[in-house]
Amino acid sequence: MLKNIITLGALFLSVLVFSNEDHKSNYFLTKDFDKAIVLSKVYQRPLVLLFTGSDWDEASAKLIEEVKTSKQFAKLEKQAIFVWLDFPEIQTILPEQIKKNFFLKERLNIKQFPQIVLLDEAQEVISRIGVLSDCKTNLSMAIEQKFDGFYTIQRFLQDDSKEKTSEEVKKLYTLAQQLGIEGCALSLQSLGVEIEKDAFFKLEKHLNELSLGLDDKALRNEILCKGTSEQLFRLALVALPTQNKELLDNQQRLLSRFANVKDKSQLTFDGFRQMIRETVPSEEIAYTAEKESTPVR
Repeated sequence: MLKNIITLGALFLSVLVFSNEDHKSNYFLTKDFDKAIVLSKVYQRPLVLLFTGSDWDEASAKLIEEVKTSKQFAKLEKQAIFVWLDFPEIQTILPEQIKKNFFLKERLNIKQFPQIVLLDEAQEVISRIGVLSDCKTNLSMAIEQKFDGFYTIQRFLQDDSKEKTSEEVKKLYTLAQQLGIEGCALSLQSLGVEIEKDAFFKLEKHLNELSLGLDDKALRNEILCKGTSEQLFRLALVALPTQNKELLDNQQRLLSRFANVKDKSQLTFDGFRQMIRETVPSEEIAYTAEKESTPVR
């Protein structure tokens, strides 16, 4: 017991702790991922990984300064352990530490700086924030919203006390997508496929698989049999490549035509495919369904 206390005490001394007198707050910001894992387990907190290039990237330098001094970030002190993983141009970090940082960069597929990755207590990715491209609002608020959404969804998935409804799952699935919590979205998608009566989650799963180069024809035919007109329209839109503005404009024209149809219940998948053929040259149509005629339900 005494040995564990001494070890934990030594760990705390080796962790970089920042204090700002203006908001009289302390929180952990360590440069050592291994130590952060220990702290995460001790305090049962998730991890906020900050990937930066502090001496060559201006946005990275601003991010670290904001984390150290911002009152808004201080509000996260009881929610997470911060880990600063820096990649400086001038070598100011021990080679062993740089090696560990590069390992994490590769493992988490970091392609830009600065970038924030949120991990749960099991070191599984919750979400990512590309500071320059993804975060248009308050950064600390965005992190807090992602954590709140993640734990709300986790509690829902782990609660076996009552039967889950399709509408509940759809609501949280939409939240997970909005917050970029991909793991939760996939878990909710799988649950939705099991319990839903319509084809909403089957379509979501099919579109995800198509993006990975997979085409489950049996699943597609289930969608064709059970899908609403809106769902069949989304399925038909997969036929449209979106590599350039001209084809994106074609997609918008299709959406406009669909909006102008008064009785949408009369539209079939074949009808949508015909709309596509009339709007996009046939050689550009990359996706066709096996069923030639399918009624809308």
